[in-house]
Amino acid sequence: MSSPKFIIFSTERGASIVPKTLSPAPASLVIFSRDPIATGSYDPHAGTTSRGTVVSTLGGTVIQDFGSNMQDQRIAIKDEAAFTQTIVTNILSLYNVASTEYYFTDGYDCFKVQFARPNGFSHRRNLISSFYGVARFDYEINFVVTG
Repeated sequence: MSSPKFIIFSTERGASIVPKTLSPAPASLVIFSRDPIATGSYDPHAGTTSRGTVVSTLGGTVIQDFGSNMQDQRIAIKDEAAFTQTIVTNILSLYNVASTEYYFTDGYDCFKVQFARPNGFSHRRNLISSFYGVARFDYEINFVVTG
């Protein structure tokens, strides 16, 4: 059963929290097979959007505040035995195109994202499910929010 909420899709049709209903459909549309909120880990605010440092000096402390930058926000998703080979192949086809933006929706928000480099998408066969004849993959996805 697929998760109707977690979807990665191409940008030509615009942002949507229900991209399956767009007509015509986006050229690229990958629907997660399982909701990572229920069984894995989903953090839409894995990074911070604030830049700055606090530096201790001999004379005290220097505080540097550079404001906010949306491109510092990260989205981290992972789950075990969640993806089929087809979903892995479809996400790899998106990941392998360098510097391409996509939309990602969790059913509540829609983010314009790029895969982080390196380690934007990693997957490995889940040996427990494979032992029982069900080819499933563990995965980790890391997005950089671009808009």
